[in-house]
Amino acid sequence: MSMTRFIKYLAFALVMVLLISFTACTVNHDNKETGGQDNVSGHMDLSNNENSSGAGGNAGGEGSEPTGRAEGNGSGLTGIPSDGENKSGNKTADTGNPKSTDENSEPDGIIKITREEAGLETIPSLDFSKFKLNPSIQRLLEDPPSYSDEDYRNGLVYRDFLIISERFGGSIIQNIGIGDGISNVMEILGEPSCIIGNTMFYKTEGYYLGFKGEKEVEQAIISQRPGKYPADILKTLIISINRSDFNGISELIQSNDEISDFFDYNGHIHGGGWYAVSDNGIFIEEFTEKAIVVYNNFEGELFRIQEDLHNYGIVYENIDYLMDRMVSELDYYIWLNEKFDKEGIVSPGGKYNSLYIWNYSESYYFIIRAMDTGKTDLYISLPAIGDYYWLNDRYILYSDFFSFAPVIVDVETCETINLLETAELIDEEPGLRPFEIKSCKDGQIIIYNPDKDKEYLISYSFDPDGRVLLNR
Repeated sequence: MSMTRFIKYLAFALVMVLLISFTACTVNHDNKETGGQDNVSGHMDLSNNENSSGAGGNAGGEGSEPTGRAEGNGSGLTGIPSDGENKSGNKTADTGNPKSTDENSEPDGIIKITREEAGLETIPSLDFSKFKLNPSIQRLLEDPPSYSDEDYRNGLVYRDFLIISERFGGSIIQNIGIGDGISNVMEILGEPSCIIGNTMFYKTEGYYLGFKGEKEVEQAIISQRPGKYPADILKTLIISINRSDFNGISELIQSNDEISDFFDYNGHIHGGGWYAVSDNGIFIEEFTEKAIVVYNNFEGELFRIQEDLHNYGIVYENIDYLMDRMVSELDYYIWLNEKFDKEGIVSPGGKYNSLYIWNYSESYYFIIRAMDTGKTDLYISLPAIGDYYWLNDRYILYSDFFSFAPVIVDVETCETINLLETAELIDEEPGLRPFEIKSCKDGQIIIYNPDKDKEYLISYSFDPDGRVLLNR
């Protein structure tokens, strides 16, 4: 039995198990409205174990994105996310740090402590009022929805943060640009606030600005700095999640406006549980561990708790959470570019490059990249398995992971065409069908049913407008 056929039958068996085990299932296609997350340690580097072979890209293999997390003391928590849902306004604590004394004892075993007692260093803010950002960067910092294909063409890449890529030809700030020496950056801007690996950060009153490179600036990244929030938000959180009527993070965020406003993202963790995270430096997890993780960019009041009176513990991490995420974003950007270079499948006319990423059963997608950098990457969430094939510069043929049916997707409209329906094979082959795409070339698609040892030929062509025409 061929390896491809073995994989098909294995996938078939998996689908049957899923159908038996789950009579109703709502799938989250990596949508930020539900915040699906991998069960991954926040301080663990992930390696890529995908391989591409054959005429098309391999779909259905596991993919991973490098986290690029800064080294810390390691809380052992499992669900620290890179993104999620429910973005809210920016927040910064509006009072100074408290001092720890016996009089700082709060009800229910909550004791106020200092940053020194918590092991958190304070990274001071720099005054950059005399420095001027590039106008396009300033605009996107203040108004992210204004991001356009033109910005992308000019080398500005926006996902969770704004990356100034190696394609950007203008100044970033003052007269500093891509390719300038790192020493030149420090000569103009001064000593950085923090250095993580080969990325140095300037934490200013209004934004975080990072420059990546050993000797020269290879990329830069910028993020608006989070704004004000109540100084006692941590105590409010501790009390709320340890109440006897606490019914989970999701319900708490929905019912408590102050806590909802504080957190930037929340969602489920793949494998069970829930998380919530604020870029101001607090992460809570409800999974194998139940904990509140506090990072050193949190500027509110700090506490320790009497553990036998509380279900959730507190872990302090001496890492700036926002910088940590920005390092991860740069690492992902570089990783994805390298993956396109090594494994990307270029369309016949050279218009697009493509990748297929399978993270887990609720996160999978094609990434379509314009070769002329004329528009931003397109993510199309579709469950695929095996090799996929470009028919022309517009259509991709792949096998659906769950039904095994051969499907064509239009990468310009994201519409799909089920070949079994189009070729009127549904009635002839009812139920789940372990079809294989045997070949795709010279205007002909051959699909094969190994159970019947039978081949089906479908011809394809294109009309004057480029739309695919199928004939059996």
